Amino acid sequence: MFYPESYALFIRFVATANLREVSAAGPRVLRGILVAFATFAVVTLPTLVWGLIGWGAYRELNQLPRSHSSVALLLTIVLSLPIVALEMTIALAS
Repeated sequence: MFYPESYALFIRFVATANLREVSAAGPRVLRGILVAFATFAVVTLPTLVWGLIGWGAYRELNQLPRSHSSVALLLTIVLSLPIVALEMTIALAS
């Protein structure tokens, strides 16, 4: 682990949600948070793009109009939100 102070701050923040502690953190801790966020973005954004490209390929294979595909994508996102909320609730409760 490159930034153990950042990890410790993150764990304390998840437990207490104390924003003052985060705003008072030193530059090394904040750099660790920035590195973690950048790593998350580097992994998440290509995954999102790949998913949308796959969705478009599936639409083309089934010869669906873009409007139907857009409605299906919107419904998928809306119906996924309660599942994500439930997963987060379970993760934070444990």
